[in-house]
Amino acid sequence: MIKLIRGHLTSGMYLTVLMVLTVTSFVLFFNFFNATLPVSELIVRHTITAKILYFIFAFSPLAWLLFSKVWRDTVSISRKILLIGLGSFLISLFYSTRYGINAGAVFIACSLYFAYDHRRIYKRGKVFYWFWAYLLIHAISLLWTNDLNGGLNKLSAYLPFATFPIAFCFFQLTREETDRLLLLFFRGATIFIFLSLFCWIYESSRIGVPLTDWFVFHKKVFDNQPPFFLVFNWTSYNHPSYNSISYILALAIGIYLFDKRKSSSNISYFELAIFAIAAFVLTIIIQSRIGLVNFLVVIVCGIAWLLRRERIQFYLYLFACFLLIAFAFTRMDVILKFINDPVREQQYTTALYSIKTNSWFGTGIGGMTKAMTSQELALKLGYPSVNVINIYPSNQFLGDLMQTGILGLIALVGILFVLSYNCIKQRNWVLFSIIICFLLLMMIEMPFFLLRGTTLFVPLSCLALQMQYKKVG
Repeated sequence: MIKLIRGHLTSGMYLTVLMVLTVTSFVLFFNFFNATLPVSELIVRHTITAKILYFIFAFSPLAWLLFSKVWRDTVSISRKILLIGLGSFLISLFYSTRYGINAGAVFIACSLYFAYDHRRIYKRGKVFYWFWAYLLIHAISLLWTNDLNGGLNKLSAYLPFATFPIAFCFFQLTREETDRLLLLFFRGATIFIFLSLFCWIYESSRIGVPLTDWFVFHKKVFDNQPPFFLVFNWTSYNHPSYNSISYILALAIGIYLFDKRKSSSNISYFELAIFAIAAFVLTIIIQSRIGLVNFLVVIVCGIAWLLRRERIQFYLYLFACFLLIAFAFTRMDVILKFINDPVREQQYTTALYSIKTNSWFGTGIGGMTKAMTSQELALKLGYPSVNVINIYPSNQFLGDLMQTGILGLIALVGILFVLSYNCIKQRNWVLFSIIICFLLLMMIEMPFFLLRGTTLFVPLSCLALQMQYKKVG
């Protein structure tokens, strides 16, 4: 029986089974419930059933660890516990921040137990020192902030820069273990995407909107709500930028696994293609502009990565990309209309004014939000009022310069520079994808200002850095 399960789990047939189960669940769902209540209300009314199904669907990818050769070849109990803890944590990153924090705490506990059992600490690269310096600078800025309580509360978002790098110093994964964990992340993303698309179909039927009406390239609301509210109704976190970057990074990981032809964690072309199509559809219907940009960048760069060994095809592909970019410049009016955001313009103006008044030390952690939400400052800059979402300047570089001054900006650039150096040195596609996707996100968001962003960026970067090791030693 175990051999039969292993055979099916390694065959790639799981995607077909998943689609059949999704359709079946959809039919059964409509037989039990009439489509009049939002998914969020159905979850409240059937809490226990929802939580059981949530757990089964979310953590089902762990089967690809428990029935793998990696698991069978692992003799140490503490190492198996570590793999389970890290695998569960990676899967939890697609769901609510609270689940991610709890799973992260379990993973850290597993790494401590592994360190206690093996009595060994591994020396890591310079980027870990930059992680710790970045946290330390934000902690020190509490000395001059004008909102100490707000700063102390916000400091928790930066703790992953210390906790996860320390946890990754307690163990060293083999290449096979890393690939298997990346496969869990990829298939966890598949579950997340399919559940979100299922919710989209249900909500579209409930409010009586044709599915085709969701495919637009401008902001549009349904039932007086943004589309991502409805699509991510089944989760506890509905921010389109952070949800989209999670599964787009999984797409990049899928490209890496597809290229690993001789690995037991290799995925098929069919699986990768279905994932890419589903990810594209989800990104369009939630109207995530940065999600769409990241998707296109990962696809374009991913194809180039796959063609890197074929010189003629590679250069022809680069020429085709150049022509597409040239064509895009001819439609710059459409692009500018797509990316225009008056709200961020007010945020940038406020941030630049604050930076000019205190560029060396910044406002201190906590003080930035107080400045951004100041009605007096808004009037001084010529705005009638403060925007309700004006709590940070939606740009990581501006935000760090405003909050922690020159030192904070240097630490941020140091992290990105050292990671980029490691990426080039190792020819690490996964690390490259993490850097480029977050760098693009930093242009319109402050991912390091939110716990959701730091609990995604830091652990994935630490895991990608371990891909250089082929064997433990």
